[in-house]
Amino acid sequence: MADRILEIIHGIRSVFKTTELSVLELPENSRDGIKPNFIYGVYCNPPSTKYHKGRIDIDVYKFLLYLQKEEVIQHIKENNGKLKWTIKQAKPQADKPERWYGSLDSNEWKKQKELTSKEHSPDRAVTSKASEDDLPF
Repeated sequence: MADRILEIIHGIRSVFKTTELSVLELPENSRDGIKPNFIYGVYCNPPSTKYHKGRIDIDVYKFLLYLQKEEVIQHIKENNGKLKWTIKQAKPQADKPERWYGSLDSNEWKKQKELTSKEHSPDRAVTSKASEDDLPF
């Protein structure tokens, strides 16, 4: 599956000219560069009515360029062919309309430390006569 995904994504490269792909090589801090943690070419808009949750516009050209980014390809491989992102709301600014944007979800997570019964219920202190494993339940 991962090989097929890579084959498709790299096949998209033939659609673009070399000058168009050069936007992938710009430094991330440049204004025109593609930042992999923000979904490039996807525009999230607030709802126009109370019955809608939101509206998403996709600039297919920019989105296909975004899929060429190495970090994005890696994200897709790690998620079995899925591009997972979250729609976030930008900080409100005076005299500007509400703004939303898409942010790539992180694949990194930290395993929580497993708790023992003693750590989970500290109010059930073990008495001096009882053993460490001698909890009431």
